[in-house]
Amino acid sequence: MDFESLIRYKALSQRYTSANSGLVDHFIQQDGEAVEKQLGLKKVQFLVSAPLHKELQDVCGYLGMSQREFLESMLSEALTKAWAIVQAENADPESLGLTGEAH
Repeated sequence: MDFESLIRYKALSQRYTSANSGLVDHFIQQDGEAVEKQLGLKKVQFLVSAPLHKELQDVCGYLGMSQREFLESMLSEALTKAWAIVQAENADPESLGLTGEAH
């Protein structure tokens, strides 16, 4: 591994290890409903095809992260991108003169 890649890996590892999302996963496994209430978490649930689920398991296993952590990160990025597109197309509630929920 070259120097820059090593330093980038160490920096990113430090940055994301500090978040300690594994601790949240641990608490959820112990007593999910109580933790959901204590941490203000809400359940998002949907069915996917078996091959897609297997691929999700494989990539999360390879990356050493939970499916919750992976999907939460993906969902957060997708929502940010969706709102950016909505705003770029002037289709957000403010641009349309509607009083809706703020994003």
